[in-house]
Amino acid sequence: MSYLLSPVVLPALLPGLLAALLLTGCGEDPMGPDNRLALLALSKCRHAQALQLADNAIARGNAQNIHRGWALKAAILRDMGEDADAEALYPRIAEAWEAAKGRTLTPERRERDIGLFLDVARAERVAQGLSPDCSDLPQVPDPTPAAAPDQRPAQD
Repeated sequence: MSYLLSPVVLPALLPGLLAALLLTGCGEDPMGPDNRLALLALSKCRHAQALQLADNAIARGNAQNIHRGWALKAAILRDMGEDADAEALYPRIAEAWEAAKGRTLTPERRERDIGLFLDVARAERVAQGLSPDCSDLPQVPDPTPAAAPDQRPAQD
């Protein structure tokens, strides 16, 4: 039996392997590069960057990328604890699904798609030694010009 296939090693490697497969994609990228990078940013708890990348995918992707971008954006918002904002995206997710697939999106399928993004991001965090909920990362406030004190030395 191969060392990598042992009952101890394989379960430890599985989340990272699944995330790597999803992040590396295949010949024809079903997610699009912006969504793929957004998922990578989400797995590193970089929520603002992930949201921007998902917005990029929505703005310039094909119908499949747009649907996945809306679902990924909902997953990012849920991961941030913004459940109401995520739910507000449900009509847009459904519209994008219908444009891409030509049929109605069921609530079960919507939840499966959103949950898949969250599962992959959280599994990748665990594989990287991070907390699945980003609780072990320092909370850095958004830098704003008004929040930063004047750092210039006094002039004589």
